[in-house]
Amino acid sequence: MGDVAPTAIPRPVHNSTPLTIGVIAPASQMRDVSKLEAGIAYLQQQAHRVVLGDALRVGTHPYLAAPDNLRIQDIHSMFCNPEIDVVWCSRGGYGTPRLLSQLDYALLAQHNKPLVGFSDITALQCAMFTQANMVSFSGAMVGVDIRAGMNVETETWMWDALAHDTITLDQNSHPTLTTLREGTFAGRLICGNLCMIASLIGSPYMPDLEGTVLIVEDIGEPVYKIDRYLRQLEISGVASNLGAIVFGTFNGKNIEPESEQHALQELAREFANNAGIPCVWGLPYGHTAHKLTLPFGGYARLQAHSQHDVSLTFRTSAP
Repeated sequence: MGDVAPTAIPRPVHNSTPLTIGVIAPASQMRDVSKLEAGIAYLQQQAHRVVLGDALRVGTHPYLAAPDNLRIQDIHSMFCNPEIDVVWCSRGGYGTPRLLSQLDYALLAQHNKPLVGFSDITALQCAMFTQANMVSFSGAMVGVDIRAGMNVETETWMWDALAHDTITLDQNSHPTLTTLREGTFAGRLICGNLCMIASLIGSPYMPDLEGTVLIVEDIGEPVYKIDRYLRQLEISGVASNLGAIVFGTFNGKNIEPESEQHALQELAREFANNAGIPCVWGLPYGHTAHKLTLPFGGYARLQAHSQHDVSLTFRTSAP
């Protein structure tokens, strides 16, 4: 898949230009509505107009924002609405995979525009890429990260990802980056929640990982489950021709102690050694207040020359 260009690259948007932002809830309802209100207020303070999807107003399902048909309707209508510049997810949670077989991907590609989200939204981003070659953005969400006073780098990265084709970072500005296995590789970028990616293996929505840079993160999963997901990538064969792997944040009550983080690093190193590919640990990406927004389906270049000599470049379009 390394030489197949995406057919639908979303047009760039700029924070300095007033936008109309459609907010949808493809997964769970808001547990804390005040966070969503804070995100909407921030966008409005930036002079943007916010349009809310109907699923955001339901809130009666035990763990989903709304029934499947209403969440699907919101996705379709936000993409088809010519006034909407960006489709932004409120939060992740649960339930996005329920929608994948019912979406009209030709319709989405026809009205292509940036979609932003991560966590459970990884399933939707995988499907949009495999079914319509659509690039989306994996990162900050309206009801989770976005608000006045958010982490400055998170805010900058969020708008830069949407406005600029290229983003570069290295250990000078991000000392958490650590090489676990040296090497250099450039290829398609697939990024997101490890649990969600592993759950799509065997389905038509699982991206082809041949010749790709894979970036993964997760939250609240104990070490043995992370091990299970990585083994699933191995034994299914989907990672057999992977080009490089980068690990973002892995946090939550099950993996906070230093010993657990060390165990996770050793799992990551083992996976990279088995695959014979470059590997970097510590990318600021995932369920953390300090997070990158990345172009899912875009491109990445990894240079890991030594433990303390790492750089990463991300591009929305082909280099």
